[in-house]
Amino acid sequence: CVAGGPEQILQVPLAPPSPEQIRMNPMRWIVKLDDSNCQLSPQQMDLLLSLQDQQEEKRIRAFKKAANRHNSLIGRMMLQKSACNALGKDPSSVKFGRTKEGKPYLQDHEAARRGLNSNVSHHGSFIALGMEEKGLVGVDLSPTTPRNNLSADTYFDDMRNCLTKKEWLNVRRAGTTDKELFYAFFVHWALKESYVKAVGIGLLVPMETIEFTIPSEILCLRIQRQRQNVHNPTSRIQRDSEIKVSVDGKERGSWKFEMYMIEEGILMAVAVGPHADATPSYKKVIKDLLESGEAHTCGGANTNTSTQSSRTATISSSSNGKVNVAQRRENNVAELTIRPEPAFSRCDSFSSDCSSESSASSSEEEEHGAPEEEVKRIAEKETTLSGGLRTLSVEALLPEGLVTRFAQLA
Repeated sequence: CVAGGPEQILQVPLAPPSPEQIRMNPMRWIVKLDDSNCQLSPQQMDLLLSLQDQQEEKRIRAFKKAANRHNSLIGRMMLQKSACNALGKDPSSVKFGRTKEGKPYLQDHEAARRGLNSNVSHHGSFIALGMEEKGLVGVDLSPTTPRNNLSADTYFDDMRNCLTKKEWLNVRRAGTTDKELFYAFFVHWALKESYVKAVGIGLLVPMETIEFTIPSEILCLRIQRQRQNVHNPTSRIQRDSEIKVSVDGKERGSWKFEMYMIEEGILMAVAVGPHADATPSYKKVIKDLLESGEAHTCGGANTNTSTQSSRTATISSSSNGKVNVAQRRENNVAELTIRPEPAFSRCDSFSSDCSSESSASSSEEEEHGAPEEEVKRIAEKETTLSGGLRTLSVEALLPEGLVTRFAQLA
């Protein structure tokens, strides 16, 4: 296939794909408990809680507010459903643990071997999930205005230790109204939260030691509103390479970030990075899972070995030069989609010197926002929509056979 040339179709024999070649698509899920089902009935809660182990049920019931119980339970169900989908296992066999810092992990050898990692967040009536293979992931949902009615100056004074001097400068340049300034602040805050959740350090690290470099158009509320109007109520508002993070003055070039505007006033940030940056406690539990799994399979037959020899692949080269391989397992034809891997996935899960060759160009800073015609021009340019962000109902998280019963208990 010639990059940039016309599409070409070739039939070539392929060996069976190894487990390392088969990569799961990243999961991005949103559940909205809207007006029609924001309040689960006591009977529905009892049914859903009966699916959890006793420790988890006790933890969820300990929340005083019903909304917090609902959000925590739905978040747990999203973790379980995503794990079942990724591992092809029954819900009863999916178990989670937590590191001493509180980061959840799958207690499963296969999940550890594949580097599966997931994270949830909730705000208001929204619950969000992210799952990655061979990478850490953190998710944060954030409002774009504070809950109180403080002015931007007063609120920022209270939060002055949360951003660096450079970040505060970029926030102040993002607009003139309090709403525009708050938006720019919470973009920074959501990204920081997603990063610390991915690493697994929680809020133990001072936030001013983490610094983000964000293009000015991402911080401009008017541009993001225009993108929603032009494209999609839920739009992805930046490309993977645009946002950069530094920790203690050192850039972490292997990290990628996604930012979505879920609706007016709600942001979703996703951080994805290498296992090498995880906390020692997380690395230890994953190492223990790997060792325990190898002990159980030592000396056993390799059930993944295949001797199929009659396989073909369709290879096409698109006009942009990207090569796609489709391998179909049907009538001795296998199907496998191979995508370019992010920089961190080329490294060993516990390598300490993972680096990337990211070459994003930084946009020039604009003072006090942009003119209206510039806002529209930027909003219409290269907007990536949320094709990978799925909106699910509570019923979609239920095991088969319980949907009807759940509806009857409303």
